[in-house]
Amino acid sequence: NDTNQFLLEYDVNYDEHWKFKSELNYPVMIKNDKYMDSTAFNLIKSKLQDTEKKIKREIFSTIDIQSFALFNFIQNIMFNTETCWPKSVFLILDISDNMLSCGPVWDFDWSLEHTMENLDNNIIQTPYSKFLQNNEDFIRFSQEYCYSISENDIVNHINETTQAIEKSAILDYSIYPGTHQHNIFYNDESFA
Repeated sequence: NDTNQFLLEYDVNYDEHWKFKSELNYPVMIKNDKYMDSTAFNLIKSKLQDTEKKIKREIFSTIDIQSFALFNFIQNIMFNTETCWPKSVFLILDISDNMLSCGPVWDFDWSLEHTMENLDNNIIQTPYSKFLQNNEDFIRFSQEYCYSISENDIVNHINETTQAIEKSAILDYSIYPGTHQHNIFYNDESFA
């Protein structure tokens, strides 16, 4: 509801009304139709272009590095290759202070069907990660996230979540039988 914060989506589908290509050629779409007009659109575009010019020079004063480290961490744990396209990458741009934050995370259906085999160095690139990868704060936050959980934590969480949503998934599939059904009902600890 804050008219200073705008939800942006980076997505190759490029199918929203308010859209533009960023300085770094990302397909940017603005999701806040209710607050959009040409003045707001031009302001958002200008502020994001300025932020990306700084990012290219490795000046990160207008991005929330911690949110980008967490986003990158989550995408890599989930093997979500969509962020490389990019697709379904959401960010929030606050035009009052020109701060760009990553998230919310969304859309992991491709990660359920793909492996890390075809990725360079088994690392999923997320927006701006190639610029951030040598930044001390980005490295520190990334390491903190890595050391904060164990493989058993991930496996246990996956199994608990699978059990929690099993009834809902079965019901959804019974209502929408023409949709693709993922086989999520297994307890395979080699999954993680």
